Amino acid sequence: GDYKQGRLKKYFGNVFNWLDWSSNFMWLGIFVTYIYIIISTSHISIKPRYDVYEDLHASGNWLKLTKGGETLQEMSEDFDFVSNVGNYWRMYILMNGANFLLMLMRLLKFMDFHPDIGMITRTVRKAGPDLVNFACLAIILVVSYSLAAHVLLGPQIKALTTLGGSFQAFLMFMMGEFDGMGSNAFISTLPSATRLSLMLIFWSYVILVFLILLSALLAIIVSAMDELKQSQGSRKRTQFFGELYIVFLYYAQKTQ
Repeated sequence: GDYKQGRLKKYFGNVFNWLDWSSNFMWLGIFVTYIYIIISTSHISIKPRYDVYEDLHASGNWLKLTKGGETLQEMSEDFDFVSNVGNYWRMYILMNGANFLLMLMRLLKFMDFHPDIGMITRTVRKAGPDLVNFACLAIILVVSYSLAAHVLLGPQIKALTTLGGSFQAFLMFMMGEFDGMGSNAFISTLPSATRLSLMLIFWSYVILVFLILLSALLAIIVSAMDELKQSQGSRKRTQFFGELYIVFLYYAQKTQ
């Protein structure tokens, strides 16, 4: 019993196994949602016209409902049904997109067997603790700058009027997209105090996050990959396509 428990703990201690289960449950949710949409829409019958009002040309009492409001109730129920089906369809598309990313992660897991192609997963695994520390520091800095920009510059700059928009703008700054603050002509019309605050926030962010922090991220990944290559030693390297060619020749000769 202890041996089996040890294996189970080791199994669930692997992040990629959690990805497998997440992807499998996602496939199940996608299948159930699709079946529900197909069954729900198989008997739907939306009328081209609902006669809600009894007489559109009446001289008075224009809002008198047909059949005491039964037609209006029917139209409301049909519209609610179509809206719910649309929500399920959007959820179905969202789950497909999320599962595509999970399948990509699983593909990287299955390629881990190869010493060269599996370098990506092993590099991320080795640099995992440092990457977690980097992510925490990056989140703290981006959230702090987003909050400061929202408070100081939100009333003047449209992209910073909401905290979510400010956070998205600074994420885009990290990716090298600097158009969120507006054009130079717009910035020149701002008060001098606002322009000074904008320049201090922007350039300190560029130096601290865009230059130093991203360079640290690159250094973490390169250092982990270099350690992995050194641990492999000077073995004889065979290209991946060369190995595929050898496997193809093996099975070709076997079938003759």
